[in-house]
Amino acid sequence: RVIDFSLSNMVNSGITNVGIFAKEKYRSLTDHLGSGKDWDLSRKTGGLFIFSPENTKDRSKYPYRNGDIYNILANIDYIERCEEEYILIAPSYMIGNIDYTEMIDYHKESDNDITILYKSIDNADVDFYETSTLNIDGNRVINIGTSKNANVSMETYIMKRTDFIKSSIYKCVSEGTHSYIEDFIAESINKLKIGAYEYKGYLKCINSIKSYYSMKDELLQEDIANELLYSDRKILTKEQNQSPTIYSDSAKLENSFVATGCVIEGTV
Repeated sequence: RVIDFSLSNMVNSGITNVGIFAKEKYRSLTDHLGSGKDWDLSRKTGGLFIFSPENTKDRSKYPYRNGDIYNILANIDYIERCEEEYILIAPSYMIGNIDYTEMIDYHKESDNDITILYKSIDNADVDFYETSTLNIDGNRVINIGTSKNANVSMETYIMKRTDFIKSSIYKCVSEGTHSYIEDFIAESINKLKIGAYEYKGYLKCINSIKSYYSMKDELLQEDIANELLYSDRKILTKEQNQSPTIYSDSAKLENSFVATGCVIEGTV
């Protein structure tokens, strides 16, 4: 599952209080995640929490309520009860093996109000379609827009938890200014100290069926597979407890990923 990467990155970075704000049709998501035990998130303190989207007549009547700000507002009590000083916000569709501890350390040292994770790429108009890009002066974000050769925003943010509640969520709702956190940050460029931290590893944005299948092909490249799946920072997933794959004498395989529970008798 795509979400395995974000969850594993957080757990590998020492983050053990994780809230997932589902958008819609999340039955299969809850079935996959369960109690979070496969990610070591089934615990008495902290752990894994899955929140349903806002489900009111206003959501269907007013389209702006479909944004992530209103989704978080519907479950804001979870964030208010947390005791952590900082909050990390990350999407599930940015795929990489990311060490968030380095970004968090940079954020604390820089005294930024908000720090955005980014990657410098040359195909933002193809592989990162509809993803914002950053114009950076030093490590300071001065503008957010779109371009081909760009510092693409990974839509991953760090800020103080109390600032996120008061200055972001409640402020946007009370003023009716923004429905999405990304829009709030873009509008706050000249009001807040917003910094940027560069990620230099492999990154893939899974925001379409095409990009999903494209990544499957890229995983067949040894260097990418080693970085994503076989490093010391393991990507965890739900344990399936399936039987191992059976390879017959006539089986011939090359450049393939094979799941458990298969019977291979021909050529792959």
